[in-house]
Amino acid sequence: MEGQACRTRRLFPRAGPAGRLMLLAALAAAAWAQSASFEAPVLGYAFDAAAGSIRPILGVPGAARFEAPFRSEGALRQAALAPWRDYALAEMDGELRIVRWDGGAISSHPLDGAPAEPGRIAFSPSGASVALDAAGRIEVWSGMPERAVLTRRIEHPGPVDALAVTDDGRTAAVASAGTVVLYSPGGAKAIAEGGRISSLAFALAGSDLAIADEERNEVLLAGAGVLSRDFEKPSSVSFSADGGKLIVASAARSAVALIDLASREVSTASCDCRVETLNRARGNAVFRLSDSAKGHAPLFDGDGAEPRIVFVAAGEEWK
Repeated sequence: MEGQACRTRRLFPRAGPAGRLMLLAALAAAAWAQSASFEAPVLGYAFDAAAGSIRPILGVPGAARFEAPFRSEGALRQAALAPWRDYALAEMDGELRIVRWDGGAISSHPLDGAPAEPGRIAFSPSGASVALDAAGRIEVWSGMPERAVLTRRIEHPGPVDALAVTDDGRTAAVASAGTVVLYSPGGAKAIAEGGRISSLAFALAGSDLAIADEERNEVLLAGAGVLSRDFEKPSSVSFSADGGKLIVASAARSAVALIDLASREVSTASCDCRVETLNRARGNAVFRLSDSAKGHAPLFDGDGAEPRIVFVAAGEEWK
């Protein structure tokens, strides 16, 4: 509510690191297997709207390049790429489809029963579940992408300003008009009230929830209160894979903050570039900062001694 500080309270016990590390190891092994057919490690993927396809990103932060788009059976529209699991959701021929790639070629099949053009798509931290804003309700699909099944329909008549879902698909968080509502198996509960909530994110294999309020310049952890009030207009938020850090992007500042959740220490990196979003790449705290699939696309690297913003080169620059 206007004029009041954002109020939060802890609803879940903090997940221990062991489960997150085990899941991270499994995801890393899957990523290695995916990259084995390339000459360089796969750092991530990007949707190329002009080509209507997906481009792999090869290399490591500071020495990465876009490769040629995968062969596709049809042009993709508005593709949203899942973290870790190498698939996307895309609108094709008037329906929402699960898009996967193997050996340089793309295949797809319908996500039967899903809205063709959801207002918002929010993947869980590992990509195992996804929440869709379906005009008055939230649909949660789990078992992604191999055994996709609709597990929950949540009636939510208000606008959806931000959306997040846990990996098990049992809990979703929705921000509407400054209020964050948690939908869990126990029911719906308003857990925070703020200004303009710009982003929500759950931790990998856990239920810790981060909240970014760009109107009040606040970054919060549900149940633990405000982590930072000094980072101007936080627009996107995400946890590191190990759950020990929070990564916060500011489109207004063209900057990214890295918050150590144990020490509460905040370090920042900025660039003369457009910082649009946080799209997870391979690594503990590595994120693409743009939806662009062209050269000189910014990439945040939070895995080194100091956080930095580097750039992904166009493939031609490496030939």
